[in-house]
Amino acid sequence: MRRKRILTEKEVHLQDPQRQGCLRWGAILGIVVGVLVAFLVVPPCMRWAFQPERVGPGETFDHEGLRAVVTSVVREGDDWVVSLDVTVTKTWHAGLEDVHLELDDGSTVEPVPGQAAPPRQVPFGEPGTVALRFPAGSGAEPVELVIDDPQIEFELPAPS
Repeated sequence: MRRKRILTEKEVHLQDPQRQGCLRWGAILGIVVGVLVAFLVVPPCMRWAFQPERVGPGETFDHEGLRAVVTSVVREGDDWVVSLDVTVTKTWHAGLEDVHLELDDGSTVEPVPGQAAPPRQVPFGEPGTVALRFPAGSGAEPVELVIDDPQIEFELPAPS
């Protein structure tokens, strides 16, 4: 009698020829979707969750060692000058790149270069006045002063 060998385990194919590249395509699509979500979905969600503090005309912003109120908006020649009464009792790192003026036509204006940054205009722990100059190129009037560090939006009083 001859012995016949019986295989107890079936031969397993590691790759199905009809499904080649599924993992590769899944990885590529996962990366593409992740990048799109990171750049298009997350920023609006962050802006919604961490909205800037809005301060009305004549109201005082008082938070974490910074007390500020917009006192005047004046046009001097070709510039808008926005004055703030400020008291700083903690370190404030805002620079000119953190400040801009929004106009009633929807445009934004950066400050005139060469002026001192807001924290350098006020002695530490003492009340002082910060004067910020912005170019008044168009006929639009300023509506809002925006400071990015910390996130504050000052609604401005009518220019005088």
